[in-house]
Amino acid sequence: MNSLNLTKAFFRGCANAMTPIDARGAERLAAGSSHWLRHTHGTHAVAAGLPLDVVQQNLGPAALDTTTGYITSAAQRRLKASRRVFG
Repeated sequence: MNSLNLTKAFFRGCANAMTPIDARGAERLAAGSSHWLRHTHGTHAVAAGLPLDVVQQNLGPAALDTTTGYITSAAQRRLKASRRVFG
């Protein structure tokens, strides 16, 4: 089994275990992918202040434009958090 199939199987297994507790959350989790993990790492790394070139190297051969997209995600997250606090 390759890593993509293994990742999908892992998310499905977790979703199956979660279904009795939170069916809607389980449905979302079942849609998980290796792309999710990559995007999550990139977003959190940028939010933590890791330099873009380091994030790009960690993520592999993606173009800098792709990595720069994680800045937008981090900025949107900060904006949402600020709106929750300050209205």
